[in-house]
Amino acid sequence: MVGEIEVIFGSVSSLVCRGCSITSKINSSTTATLRFEKRDFLQLGAINYLDEVVINSISQKRLLYRGNIVSIKSEPNNQVVILLDNGTELTETGVKSLTVIGVDHREVVYSLARQAGFLQNHINIPGLDNSVKEMIAFVPFKGLLIEEEEMVGDAQLISLKKIQEKFANTEKSEAWNGFFDADGWVSFRFKASHFADAEDVAIEKAEVFLSAYSGSLQYSYSQFGGDFIEWERINGTINLKRQNHILLIMLPTSAAWLRDLSPYKPIQASAYTPKVIGNVVQ
Repeated sequence: MVGEIEVIFGSVSSLVCRGCSITSKINSSTTATLRFEKRDFLQLGAINYLDEVVINSISQKRLLYRGNIVSIKSEPNNQVVILLDNGTELTETGVKSLTVIGVDHREVVYSLARQAGFLQNHINIPGLDNSVKEMIAFVPFKGLLIEEEEMVGDAQLISLKKIQEKFANTEKSEAWNGFFDADGWVSFRFKASHFADAEDVAIEKAEVFLSAYSGSLQYSYSQFGGDFIEWERINGTINLKRQNHILLIMLPTSAAWLRDLSPYKPIQASAYTPKVIGNVVQ
């Protein structure tokens, strides 16, 4: 007999529960079902449904289960039923930095929703422009200092001087400073309906180009166009690395989308309970 169990939500809220069942299956994740009186559950205050849930045996002083919330439902008998699964990984990520210029608010909402994992057919925004548009991508990289503009197939290599001239009117910010911190930029044109789709295409094209161009730079020849070329072996290990910023321009409106692609996990804020002192709320 397990006896009374303690349920811990995250690292703060805990509640004694007497209605618990844990189901294990072969080649499948283990699930657990908890039942609470609604009034008892509400006394916990605000809990984060994304936090991990731990079930302990009070009498045996041991861990029984650890998992994530799949659903929380209210039943007619004033009970709350919580379904847990230990095979569900729930992580909260966020956009570290996003700068938009001249982008329709519906496009911003749609693209952020897509990047958050919402399926296209689950997003309905009246008035959203779904037509295919021409895009220009600017992707910064390091590993080779670009001093002059150069066309390599359909891609254009751009120097710091030229990229600063192109976007001389932008306001100074951490996002733009990060974008300008590079040895060079690769730019190309393509078509997409939304910025969310354009990001995926641009990143893939940039990765392929930088990988192929790095490979071509590893092979040196004594002559090029009849001219002698100086060479050092250290130059044969060039590896161009894409940086964590991307700038997209949508034509013909010139709407701009600048995003920091660095991994980012928001710091969870602790629950706040207001205190009333006289007639002042703190």
